[in-house]
Amino acid sequence: MKRRGRMALCAALIALAGCTPAEKKVVVKGKLLDNGKPLHIATEGLPPGERGIRLSFYPVQENGTLGDPEEATVAPQTATFELRGHDGKGIKPGKYRVGYTIGSLFGRPGEKTRQLQPEQSKIIRDIGGDAELTIDLAKSEG
Repeated sequence: MKRRGRMALCAALIALAGCTPAEKKVVVKGKLLDNGKPLHIATEGLPPGERGIRLSFYPVQENGTLGDPEEATVAPQTATFELRGHDGKGIKPGKYRVGYTIGSLFGRPGEKTRQLQPEQSKIIRDIGGDAELTIDLAKSEG
């Protein structure tokens, strides 16, 4: 009996050694403001599927460089966003720098595009919980 118990324990330890704990991810939700008021995004005349804004979260690495961006889905009608990451399960907790482009990515006649590159952005957020973010674009441009 003792031998069976040891064999079962060894088998359990081997199985555990091959398993890694699931990585915690966070779904980020928030509101977009422009100088304290909900951001108005003109969507008239845009191609199908285009929302008039691209909102990107860049992970800040330990050495200060920026990783590959995670794209948020923006609802222009409500000036809200949701960030679910590449796999739809959320993004890794950590520090993120936010960049954006407002205006048609394809351009519309007479339209001025407003853009904030992540390297110049003052929008830095620590992501770690389920709190809703509020981002005021006018107060965050460098």
